[in-house]
Amino acid sequence: MSPFLTAADLPAYVDAVPSASVREQGIWSTLEIGEVADIAEFLQHLPRRCRQNWNRDIRDAEALGLEHDFAPFSDEIVTEAAAGIANVSQRNGMGESADIVAWRINNFHRRPGRHFFVRTWWQGSVVAHTMCRTFDDALDAHTIGISDTPGLDRRAVYHIAAMLGPLRAAIDQGARRLELGLGHEAPKLRRGCTGENIYFADLLPVG
Repeated sequence: MSPFLTAADLPAYVDAVPSASVREQGIWSTLEIGEVADIAEFLQHLPRRCRQNWNRDIRDAEALGLEHDFAPFSDEIVTEAAAGIANVSQRNGMGESADIVAWRINNFHRRPGRHFFVRTWWQGSVVAHTMCRTFDDALDAHTIGISDTPGLDRRAVYHIAAMLGPLRAAIDQGARRLELGLGHEAPKLRRGCTGENIYFADLLPVG
């Protein structure tokens, strides 16, 4: 199997591997941050509607009492995160177990960069983990796990844990862009991301 391909990659790839079966995978979302001191400065550079969406996320986080911290990978935290990521996976029809997710997390940990979780806290408990790494001038927010928590709306947690938390981490660590990846592109685009079509190629036997 190939890596993900952009539209610009496709012609050369198909020429080189005529037997490949190419399919559209989705839209990859990237948020350009630039050199800013804090979220307030970042928001000043956004169009009004995008700024309003981020400000609503900030207000919602404060109203719900949701807070973030950053935690390095450890066996204990990986186990906690894997349970939440498996929960999200199963809700999306993928059926991954926590053991498979833990294997994926460990594979992600082998990629270059500094790896950590953005954790979202509510009333003294962690309710979401977002798996991240910094590399070059970017922060890659790769996968989110959310725990079922009575009294807490999952959709609100998603926006705050998957986007606001990584944005705070990116600015805190001096990243110039935030890679929010595939899926759920509509809320990401409404917050100022650019979207790029991404393709995947299955390598088929020749003949």
